[in-house]
Amino acid sequence: MKYIFIFVIIFAVFVPLWSAPVTNSKTTIVGYLPTTDRNTGEVLLRVWNGLNAIERTTSFKTTLKDGRFSFEVHLSRPHEVSLLFRDNDLIRGLILMPGDSIIMHIPNQRDNRLDDITFSGIGFKKYQVQAMLLPPKYNGPPVSRTLQYYIESRAESRKHRLKVMEQFRDVMNTEEFTAIRIRTLSTMYRELMICFQAEPLTDSLVRNLYFNEYLKRFPLTEDLMRTGNLLQHSTWQLAIEDAAVVDYCVRNNRNYSKAIFYNKVDMYNLLAKTYAQSPQLSAILGSFIMRKAQHRGVDNDLNEISMDFLSRFPPDDPYVIEVKQMDKAFTRLMSGQPAFEFSLPDTAGNILSSKDLLGKVVIMEFLLNGCTGCKQMVPKLEAMAEAFKDSDIAFVSVSADRTLKQFKSSIGKFSPLRSRHVFTGGDGVEHPIIHFYSVTVFPTLLIIGKDGLIVAARAPDPRYPEQVEKLYALVRQAL
Repeated sequence: MKYIFIFVIIFAVFVPLWSAPVTNSKTTIVGYLPTTDRNTGEVLLRVWNGLNAIERTTSFKTTLKDGRFSFEVHLSRPHEVSLLFRDNDLIRGLILMPGDSIIMHIPNQRDNRLDDITFSGIGFKKYQVQAMLLPPKYNGPPVSRTLQYYIESRAESRKHRLKVMEQFRDVMNTEEFTAIRIRTLSTMYRELMICFQAEPLTDSLVRNLYFNEYLKRFPLTEDLMRTGNLLQHSTWQLAIEDAAVVDYCVRNNRNYSKAIFYNKVDMYNLLAKTYAQSPQLSAILGSFIMRKAQHRGVDNDLNEISMDFLSRFPPDDPYVIEVKQMDKAFTRLMSGQPAFEFSLPDTAGNILSSKDLLGKVVIMEFLLNGCTGCKQMVPKLEAMAEAFKDSDIAFVSVSADRTLKQFKSSIGKFSPLRSRHVFTGGDGVEHPIIHFYSVTVFPTLLIIGKDGLIVAARAPDPRYPEQVEKLYALVRQAL
């Protein structure tokens, strides 16, 4: 049987929302899924926009035809992308280069590693290199294998990958080479930090490995703090943060806990202290501020650290310029700004609108079926509903699931029964309400006042005991 290529071409321009105009290059992706059990289905291209964009990702759709699909986009710089088929990941973590035209032969319908894929077309060697640079498959923290083994194996892997990058440097320009280098090494550092986090950091053996093996074999400053547009790399920011927390715990004889630096101000101060001598300090702190704004919006804590950041560095520092632009861009989510006007269907197809909720304080949760954090949130919101049962409060759970079936099956397990349940009508995370509130993580909680104005676009998270009273206090003030 002969296959005919049927291309659905999608045009898009990916530019951070507060950047100056840039030159864009046409880039195409053609994919082939030979093992597809049905010849049709939706394919989603998800492009990560960088830490200096209000919208964390931009997604584009096309339809699989005879096992094939095609996208055409316009890029101004390398972007990290993912491909999904029928809501399952096909590829994650591919860095797509401007001007390339690549063809991918994808063997499986979900969870492919880059080294599973055959690349051809214009610029294909860059993608072969990315596959060659993949770390060994990571199967979680050490269990049967020791921390010593992971340190030694990753040290050898680091040397090998640096050698491969140098061997193929001539197939990439400087920006492309830097993007791949940062992504590759950041992933390795994150894996190492996860290994350390799983260990008792107060144990003398673990501490000895940290000081005498890890710090000597892994020059973090050399690997992750060279010049480059570091706003493009969320993995880089996470690796930097993880390394700072682990270092703090080891030096202060404490075991790792996510709650240690839950507060943004504390984490910002830790980064400022840990990397005080780094030439990339403004990048580290500026990227942290922008990542937190993407995830949780602008609040009083973020305003506090933003003011400190702006006072530390000269006004022409590129990260100072980005943070100033971010402050302007996120104005719409500040307390006192009008909330998003919506009309969303419930399980029976009845429409709930924002106008129906005027006169009540609205606790709105954004969730997804299968989201572990959403499941953890359920008892916290049920307890809150009980605590405020005699008050003018409406609990609204907004599901970003793509199907009515997923939405209905989430109720009671991933969203509280005492909530008003609505969903984004099949638009998923592409719905305007998701974009307006810049929801990039689930669950996300916000508070809207009786007058329809935002009280908190990122409310305190009641899954953390120290945040419960802060949340309740905000609600009482709004009442």
